[in-house]
Amino acid sequence: ARRLEGAAATIEGLSSQLRDLREADTTRAAALFDEAMAQVKEEHRREVHALREEMDGLRRRIFECNDASETARMHHEETVQRLRQDLEVMATEKAEVKAHLSRLLDEAQRDLQSMALHGHSSLSESAWRVRE
Repeated sequence: ARRLEGAAATIEGLSSQLRDLREADTTRAAALFDEAMAQVKEEHRREVHALREEMDGLRRRIFECNDASETARMHHEETVQRLRQDLEVMATEKAEVKAHLSRLLDEAQRDLQSMALHGHSSLSESAWRVRE
């Protein structure tokens, strides 16, 4: 009976130790899980922060590109306007030069016809060749 009581006490002691070990393992496992979750959360926080910084940089770059594009568009419009004005001036000047040359040619033809009427036939032939 003593042996049975001793064996029962030993079994009871071992059972108690086993429960203690299980509780310790559970506590240790919970602590490890909490630590791992904390590391994951910290890594996630760092990644989110880095992504936000990258997004801010991209937003700044987009703003800079839009600003540069707007500046280039305005410069292009100004250049086109200046070129149109220059073309208008050139067209006016061309018309003026053409009218002036036409007047000079008319005067030269009248002078040559007048000379031809007064007996300068060789000049008249030259004038008609120039006219042609």
